[in-house]
Formats: sequence, C-alpha cells, structure tokens
Amino acid sequence: MIFEYAALIVVILFPLAGIIWYLTSGSAQSSPQANPQAVPTAALTVSTVSPPPAAITLDDPSALPSTVTTGEIVPFSFTIENTGSVAATYTYKVYVIWDSGEQDVLDENSVTIQAGASTDLSESLKFESATAKGAVYIQVMNPAATVHFAIPRTN
Repeated sequence: MIFEYAALIVVILFPLAGIIWYLTSGSAQSSPQANPQAVPTAALTVSTVSPPPAAITLDDPSALPSTVTTGEIVPFSFTIENTGSVAATYTYKVYVIWDSGEQDVLDENSVTIQAGASTDLSESLKFESATAKGAVYIQVMNPAATVHFAIPRTN
C-alpha cells in the first residue's frame, strides 16, 4: 500500500507541481518586460604602444679572445638602454651564426627597463672546436635594434 502511494506521488504530484511552478513563477521569469531599459554598449578600443627605442652596446669588446681552444667557454656581456621617457619591456634574442652556416640561439628573454635607465646582461658561448668562428647577434625585437660581433675577435 505504501508503494502505491509513493508511485502516485511520483507519477502524478511531481509533474503537477512542476506545471504549477512553471505557470506561476517560471514563465514570469522568462517573459519579456513591458518597458525594457536600453542597455548601454561600450566600444572596446585596443591600442598597442611600441616601447621607446633601445640602444644596445657590447661591454668591453677588447676582452673577447682573438683565439679559442676546444671546449672553451667565452663570456661576454651587453647593455640595453631605454632611451625613452617611459618604462618599457624589451624582448631580446642572442644567437650565433657559425662559419659552417649553423645557427644556435643562446638566449631569448625580455627585460623591463625604467625610462632613461639601462641593464647589463651576461651570456657565454662554448666552442666545440678551436677552429670555429662565429658572428654573435644581439637583437631587440620591438623596436628593432641589433648589434653583432665576430668571435674569436678579429683585429
């Protein structure tokens, strides 16, 4: 007998309760308003600002060796200067193009520099052969600026 009443509640009363809810409150929520207010729309403006120009200088080029040995690690450093009047983030890449035509990326990174300030960055290059020669490029991506030098150093 209890199961018959439970079946009656599930089969008849739950759907009936759902219909009554829909007619009283559910349909009221989905019906359009008689006097809707205008919803303001905002225009989205996207602007990109290029960082101010950067100056790149190789620190102490005379310290670069004129000869290298196999397995030698040659350190070098460079300075990126923000020559503008606002702080900026500069993305840079340091790579070497060997005399064989092969290219190796030594570093890809970014650095934030305050207006009128500079930062020193250090890198190193390992020579797999004493006869290897390469051209090292230090490149700031935007705005574009590049400096390059031969290693081993030529007189």
